[in-house]
Amino acid sequence: MKISYNEFDDIKRKFQLVDGVYSIEKNRNEKWIWTSTEFGGVVCNVESITFSFISEIDNILYHNDNELEVKSGCLNVVKIKTEGESEFNIKLENSYTANGDSRDLGVKIVSILVNNNIIF
Repeated sequence: MKISYNEFDDIKRKFQLVDGVYSIEKNRNEKWIWTSTEFGGVVCNVESITFSFISEIDNILYHNDNELEVKSGCLNVVKIKTEGESEFNIKLENSYTANGDSRDLGVKIVSILVNNNIIF
């Protein structure tokens, strides 16, 4: 699964989530995208990306030289500054395995904002 966001303007903004994501899943009330323990993509002229996600386990998230604690049982919101960057990568310390699912999972993304514009 890849997500691509582009703007038709003179700035030529671009966001692509290309690595470490699975297909969109949904039930009656919500939709989400599972990640693997590493996911990332490319950006062009994007100041920030905000991910809202749920983690089934307590975990540690790494981006560049930063780390932060991810809590289970709550909505985690992480804003990543990408101004001047051409790519981004996020890594989780531990994977989660759901019953009956052979994938090594990271987090369930429920929302993505690019420069405060909702794209998922």
